[in-house]
Amino acid sequence: MVNGLLVTSVERTVVDLAATLDLKSAVAMADRAIAVDRRGCILPLTTRARLRETWEGLLPFRGPVRARAVIDFSSTLSGSPNESGSRVNVALNGFPEPVLQHPFVVEGKTVFTDFYWIDEDSVGEADGKGKYFDPVMRGGRTTAEVVYDE
Repeated sequence: MVNGLLVTSVERTVVDLAATLDLKSAVAMADRAIAVDRRGCILPLTTRARLRETWEGLLPFRGPVRARAVIDFSSTLSGSPNESGSRVNVALNGFPEPVLQHPFVVEGKTVFTDFYWIDEDSVGEADGKGKYFDPVMRGGRTTAEVVYDE
């Protein structure tokens, strides 16, 4: 009970929705639940181990294979729901699994790319509107400067 309302735990909610939501939404939700923010601004809500324990404790239930696949595919490194959905598209289209949040040093500054394919030496970005229009995210730069810097 929370404020007089009957609720489920984060783990139970993730497992239930992983079994029923569309794949991109399910992965985005699981990713957020276990996300580890490198800047320390957002704390993880749970761990993959706790999700697996909850999954196991709920057996048998409808959709266990799908729910386990979502949990196993989830990542602590996804930076946004857009990145989660893009990662699902990458996998469904048969591309190699990328390294997430790979650091590069550019002009003495460490920057991170959303996706890095080592064998291809290629990067991928799944940027939303905020990166280009949110003044805080732009760090005093214009939208054009952000694009140019990339």
